Amino acid sequence: MLHVTTCNHLGTGDIATRCGAFSKALHYRENEVHTTGGTQAAPRLVEALVSLHNSLSQPEAALGVLQAAQRQHNFSVQRDQLRRFITEI
Repeated sequence: MLHVTTCNHLGTGDIATRCGAFSKALHYRENEVHTTGGTQAAPRLVEALVSLHNSLSQPEAALGVLQAAQRQHNFSVQRDQLRRFITEI
């Protein structure tokens, strides 16, 4: 007999990050953004996405996340943070 259960994927990004599975964590975090519309805990999600992109040596993608967050959610970024990402590129 096959039992199908639903799984809440909101915590899987945290688990994957703790395990060092950064690509999978990025996948789950991006799904979380799309599922919630990015409005729920936007600063936390932006920080997680930027951190994961940096862990995967993708500073351009991290900068893109920051710029999109600024446009879509009025997310404020300190100049020092932005300068740090630009120098990594």
